[in-house]
Order: sequence, then structure tokens, then C-alpha cells
Amino acid sequence: MNFYLQATGPGAADRRLLASVAERLAHGLMSQIRASQAPQQTAGGAPCTGPVSGSVAVSATERLGESWRWVVRAGVGGDVQPDALGTPLGTPLGNALATARAEVLGSDWFVLPDRRPYRALACDMDHTCVAEETLVAAAGRAGVAAEVDRLTRGSTAGTLDFTASLRERVRMLHGLSVRDLVEIGHAVPLNEGIEALVDRANRAGALTVLVTGGLAPTAEVVAQRIGFRACISNQVGIVAGRMDGSLLQPVVDGPGKRTHLEALLGAHGLHLEQTVATGDGANDCEMLSAVGLGVAFRATAALRGVTPHWLDHATLEAIADLADWSSD
Repeated sequence: MNFYLQATGPGAADRRLLASVAERLAHGLMSQIRASQAPQQTAGGAPCTGPVSGSVAVSATERLGESWRWVVRAGVGGDVQPDALGTPLGTPLGNALATARAEVLGSDWFVLPDRRPYRALACDMDHTCVAEETLVAAAGRAGVAAEVDRLTRGSTAGTLDFTASLRERVRMLHGLSVRDLVEIGHAVPLNEGIEALVDRANRAGALTVLVTGGLAPTAEVVAQRIGFRACISNQVGIVAGRMDGSLLQPVVDGPGKRTHLEALLGAHGLHLEQTVATGDGANDCEMLSAVGLGVAFRATAALRGVTPHWLDHATLEAIADLADWSSD
């Protein structure tokens, strides 16, 4: 069983400290796996399987883009699969990564399989690709920013139903022009590293997709600015160049993000397991938990609960290092 450890972020500067933490992290993970895979007794008192045993070897530190990487070679006996590491908080992996982050402040840690055939990238838009909530920006032009902001915060945190909240926000934007939505797409600031991430994924031949619960006139402009090859977003009713206050079916909510992404991937002969996805809010939970690698970017507590991989310090370009998409 081989896997990679990877550390990134502004705190990942002390190579000696990082190597020490990586060594302890690797051995700690394997110890927890051994404990979780301890032989169970049958009714007759005989063990069901052999115990997990063996050695752990951690490679020398390797520089990779913004990150440091180690190859962990764990020679184990017994029936152990990589998913024995677990994924959410409270699993061996979640606990071990939390410890590593605490030991090296300002660092992000990841545990990755030794083979990563990632062939697609899916990114949320608001507060992931861009630094603002585009619906709140639209509401500012319509004079209803405070209420739309409240609803947006609630749906992002998972305390409000996303679809019901979105319908209400779209209703409040009745009369706003398509031109306003397009202008917001051109003006909204991009988060650092997103253009480099998408460029590296595109050059590696990956399918790059913007997947958002935001509105299509804005999202399509953002997707074009960044260089995504596809865009999944919500359609709204338009009459004479202005929003009529209706949200059209099918709605791209949390389950919709996964469903629409899976359909698009299938059309290109790809699968969710071959995908890296990143987002920040509760409506990204289903998408991130379904893909091969889900990365929570500066995320809410709801999203952190479904993946142990958090990007809190490094830029979004670090995700390209995780996927082995070259910077050359």
C-alpha cells in the first residue's frame, strides 16, 4: 500500500520540521489502520483474518510547485485497502491531518493515492473561483443587498434550504437587466491561483468545469474569463432583457451539482472518481464527497465535515500539484 503525503502553504517552509511531521503522520496513520483492522474472533474463537503488519518507509522530501511531497511505502499484511484511511473528520485520516496542521501552522496537508489518474476539474464559483458572492453583487444593483446577503449566508452555511433560498433571491432580483449580470461577471475579482490551476488542468488535457448555483449570465462570463471548458449554472427567466423573477428547472443545487457534473463527465467518457473538485459551502458537499479528490477551499464547517483535505493557506494553484498537472 503506497500513498503520497503532501504539504503546502506559507507555513510549509521548514523542511526539517515538515519531514519530521510527515514521518510521524505516516507511521501514525498505519498504526491506526492496524488497530482498526485487528483480527476479529469467529464464534469458534478463531480469527477471521490475519492482523495488519509490516513496515513504513517515508521517502526524502521532494519539492513540487508550491508544495513538499513524500512517498510513503507501507508494506502491510492482511486485507487492507487505501480507503481504510477514511475520509471525514473523526477517521484516522481526518485526525492525523488535523494534528499535522496544528504542528505546522500555516500549512495544508493532503494524503493521496500513489496513482492519480485525475482527468477532470470541477470548481464552485462564489468564494472559490471568485472572491465575492455574485448574487449579492447583483442584489446591490437591485437595492436588496442586505436581505439577499442574509439568505446567501444561510444557504452557504447549510442553515437554510438552498433551493428555497435561491428561488427567493431570484424573485427579489425581478427587473434586473441581463446587462447587469454580465457586467458583474466581468468585474468580480478572481481568487489567487484559479487561472493558473485551470490553465494547468487544460494543458494536461483535463476537462475543466465551472459548477455553480449562481446565475448563468454571470457564470458564463466568469467561466470564459478563467478558461473553463464547460459551465454548469442556473438558468433564470428573461423577458425583454430583464429577469422576470423565475428560477428555471432543473435547479443546480447541492444534489444537482453532482448530478449535472456526473452527466457531463459521462458524455466525455469520464467518471467522478477521475475528478478533482473544490468548493467552499454546504451545497458543495455532495459533489466533493463523490469525486476522487475533494478539496474544501477556505470552507464552511458543513463542507469540512465531508473531506479531510482543506486548502486554507496555499493558493488554488496548489490543487494542480495534487493532481500532478505540470506547471511546465
